[in-house]
Amino acid sequence: MRDVIAAHAGPDAVQTIDSVLPAKRRYYTLAGKALPMLEDTRDVYRFIRLDHLLKFHLSPLPIVPDNYAVLATQIENGAVNGTNLEAKRFGRTDHPIWCTLSGDPAWRASADRARDRFGLKHIDTGFLVEMVYPAGLLRSVGVQLLPPTILDSWANGASNRIFAKRRGSGGPDWGYTVDLNGGGGCGRGSTEAVHADFLIPAGQGHRIGMRVHGPIVNSAPSANFGSLLLNTAI
Repeated sequence: MRDVIAAHAGPDAVQTIDSVLPAKRRYYTLAGKALPMLEDTRDVYRFIRLDHLLKFHLSPLPIVPDNYAVLATQIENGAVNGTNLEAKRFGRTDHPIWCTLSGDPAWRASADRARDRFGLKHIDTGFLVEMVYPAGLLRSVGVQLLPPTILDSWANGASNRIFAKRRGSGGPDWGYTVDLNGGGGCGRGSTEAVHADFLIPAGQGHRIGMRVHGPIVNSAPSANFGSLLLNTAI
């Protein structure tokens, strides 16, 4: 808080947060108490923009940047798969990786629906990549699942994600996304947790599945934050 107060020039609090967090991200994020371990065979799901997958995780694949439709096709037909991620980082250093337990087919109806279900309100165009991996992979590299915090939600930009703190007492426990659900007061979405980045061991890439959704057609719905705060279902 001292850092935020010292940096705040007002009235844009988002700009202030974004000026403070990047330099000390590792001090603020991934601070939750570890969640109970899942069975090794239990799958968790992560979503990432296709352009970020190429930039941060698949380079130097010989794919021309911006030719994302070609990469999408290669992922869908299996030419690019989890083995291409071996000996690379699964995420970005000092950035929390968000994941969910939800394998519900309902949100897979379209890329727009997937984006809205998981509250990714900053994504208006392009493709989304669904990554599925077993909890046992996390265990094998010594990575724990953690409950998400508001600071985790600010790690990639304070305006990028809508975050809802669990209302229930006790814990630690999984959080849940804010489903944009057409905008307005929104609704409760799917389970969510965070975990740290890790190096994907050689011979383990086959445990990571990838599926492409998109392209996204419409901009994200606008949330009415006043209504959202009053929505006791979230």
